[in-house]
Amino acid sequence: MTRIVVLDDDRIVRQYIRATLEKTEGEFQLAGEASGGRNGLALIEELKPDMLILDIEMPSMNGIELLAEMERRGLKIKTLILSCHDEFEYVRQAMKLGAADYLLKHKIDDKTLLEALRTLREKSITMYAPDSGINNSEEKSKQFGELLTGKMSGEEQESAFRQFASDNQITVVCVAEIDYLKAFIWKNGKEQGAELEKKVWKKIRTTPIQECKSYYYRAEPGYYAFLLVFGELPVSRLETRQKLYNIISNYVAGLTRECQVTITAGISEQILGGKRVKYQWFHAREALERKFYIGCAHLIFYEEVGVLKENEEAMNLLLDGLRSQAMNRQEAVLAVEELFENIRTAPMPLNRFQKFFYIFLNILMQMISRMNLEIEDIFKNVDFVNEALETLETFEDYHKWFLDAINSIFDAAQKAAQGGVRKEVAKAIEYIRENYMKEISLDDVAKYVCVSKTYFSSMFKKEAGQKFSLYLLDFRLEKACVLLRQGNKKIYNIAYDVGFQSHNYFNNIFKERYGMTPKEYRKRYR
Repeated sequence: MTRIVVLDDDRIVRQYIRATLEKTEGEFQLAGEASGGRNGLALIEELKPDMLILDIEMPSMNGIELLAEMERRGLKIKTLILSCHDEFEYVRQAMKLGAADYLLKHKIDDKTLLEALRTLREKSITMYAPDSGINNSEEKSKQFGELLTGKMSGEEQESAFRQFASDNQITVVCVAEIDYLKAFIWKNGKEQGAELEKKVWKKIRTTPIQECKSYYYRAEPGYYAFLLVFGELPVSRLETRQKLYNIISNYVAGLTRECQVTITAGISEQILGGKRVKYQWFHAREALERKFYIGCAHLIFYEEVGVLKENEEAMNLLLDGLRSQAMNRQEAVLAVEELFENIRTAPMPLNRFQKFFYIFLNILMQMISRMNLEIEDIFKNVDFVNEALETLETFEDYHKWFLDAINSIFDAAQKAAQGGVRKEVAKAIEYIRENYMKEISLDDVAKYVCVSKTYFSSMFKKEAGQKFSLYLLDFRLEKACVLLRQGNKKIYNIAYDVGFQSHNYFNNIFKERYGMTPKEYRKRYR
């Protein structure tokens, strides 16, 4: 039996050849067929046929290009060329690249085709090169990318689906992203960012995912898709989820360890066969988008994400409150907290959040103008909007950014009202910011700025608008609020981390300041 692969973009021609081969009762067998050169190349590498029937004109890669690529890869297969016209130059090139014979399509009949195949079969045998060093997965990975980006025709997609997975195999699509790559580039420059991404991409291409066949696609720098094909997975949904989690988390952990980055991944549902790979791609991307609310360095399953719904009426009321001209610092901070708590409990789609960002930014600009301040007094970088959009990746990033912006506005307003802060007080505030977690006394700071304790106390209250002890207390409480909203650290540890020496004192003063205990605050604002 001679196994044959047919590559021709004309469906009628393929049907005719298939019917003719079936008449030989096993002398010739159709091993596979494809309508394009790229699909055909992968098919040849996978099936290792004895003979090839090849059309010269095909989409994505024509017959001449395919023969050249086969020669480059060391694939030597007896080839019969088909052509619509007697194109001597094409035929000459094909013969030079190893084709053994050719037929004109309009002159083909059963007898002519079978005689040509029998003659070709008797010619000197040239075996498929087993040690060509070609990575079949590499070529299929290219096809995977073309499939996701819509570069294949309908017939090519059907052929590709069959090559990736049979109907009884299970497919999963995973989309992974390097966390804070844009922030890294913003801080360190494009060159260092490109080097980091190149390191990760190389590691992806050279590291197999365990217990499955895997194909990969680089959608853009730092953003990758994987197709995982399993022979079988546990029947239990819970066991399947756990197995996928273990396999993918181990793979991601290796990338993190080797490349010194964190990675977040979205994982599609599990489906039999490869016909819904594009839908799985969309679903994996949708899962990855929830990174915005869930946070970085997580694996997010599509089945676990819900529909995003926002409370628009509550949002508008809170935004109107922020537009109020009579709002002081504490009221503005609480309004921001309530605004973000509203979004946290009723998350909005990312495109809606981006609109919200610009609405809120406009409110900040109005506050700055109303207080007769300059933007440069608030934001160090004049390109602060682009910096925020490039470096902030999660909901908590934006939460912190808005709180910092509100506090910076009121700090600038306070400074302007006082005609500027003396250098000793500025130096003291900087000392507090760097050492708040330690025991700090008025005497310590006075010595640090080289003035007497009594004079420093009076000067600080006059310049900063409050006593030194109250300023330090407020700063520590603000830091405690940040830690309570993030992570799961014990409350007594947070108290010590921000400089309180007594857990009970921290609880009491926190409740006095915010009207709720630290535990209640965490439950409300996480």
